[in-house]
Amino acid sequence: MLAKTKQDGFSAAEVLIAVGILGVAMIFVAGIFPVGLRFAQISIDRTTAAIAANEAFAKIRLYSEKIGPRFDLLSFNEARDFNDWFDQMDSSNNYFADVNTFSYPTDNTIKFDKKHYCWSALLRRTDQFQPDPNKPDSSHDVQATVFVCSRQAPTVRYYQPDANSPFGSNSYGRITGNVDRLPRPVRVEIGKVTDADNELEIQNTKPGNNKEEYLINDGDLIVDNPTGRIYRVMERYAAPYDNRILLDKDFIWDNWRGGPITGSRFVWVVPPPAAPGTAGGFNGRNPCVAIYQKVIRF
Repeated sequence: MLAKTKQDGFSAAEVLIAVGILGVAMIFVAGIFPVGLRFAQISIDRTTAAIAANEAFAKIRLYSEKIGPRFDLLSFNEARDFNDWFDQMDSSNNYFADVNTFSYPTDNTIKFDKKHYCWSALLRRTDQFQPDPNKPDSSHDVQATVFVCSRQAPTVRYYQPDANSPFGSNSYGRITGNVDRLPRPVRVEIGKVTDADNELEIQNTKPGNNKEEYLINDGDLIVDNPTGRIYRVMERYAAPYDNRILLDKDFIWDNWRGGPITGSRFVWVVPPPAAPGTAGGFNGRNPCVAIYQKVIRF
């Protein structure tokens, strides 16, 4: 009598279970790649931003010779847009600097639209709050705040700050309807939130302007106008408190010496890209990669 041959194998149920486990694992693996690419791009952006910021500080120091005769126009309590000094013609009808000056890499043989990174800066006098008796020329110390941004497609445009209003006025630096290729910081009016030192309320008090409340969102970096302090936005609240933001630390309402600051209070932020064909609309994330500061003697 012949013995029956034993045949080992997997049942259909076992195969289905194995395929199911493998499928779930592949989904998780596939999800890792976009995250990895995103973090790799963030690393590239921040490394490049540090290099671009060093170039920006060098250019600000270089062009400070042209600002020197008008140094008194800078303020202790307000930041002035550095780009405003040099995107206009001088008395000889020559531009101090063209748009390529504010881009990285600084190779004039490469068109601006081909460059992925650019920068803009704010200037504020510091000697009122940091006098140095051992350095008589410290009265010409200026805090330079550099915003390094990552540009998207060449066709993307960004709302521009109001540079036509007198410096120090309520409208100076606030968003206009004009758009341009260079992302630049704009001023946003803010107010206190009762019993919440790490929260701000976005004010929308400029007549005819209903866009400022949409300029600041989760993860954005903002700079206090009179002091230059940098804050990160941890959260933009949902309705009905969608005009409020949560910061990574308590907002300080006094100046560097602990004295009160009177008048309207503003912060600077780089706005998101303007939505094409939509008046006052926004599309995409904030292009600002990082903010750097340095005190430069003019």
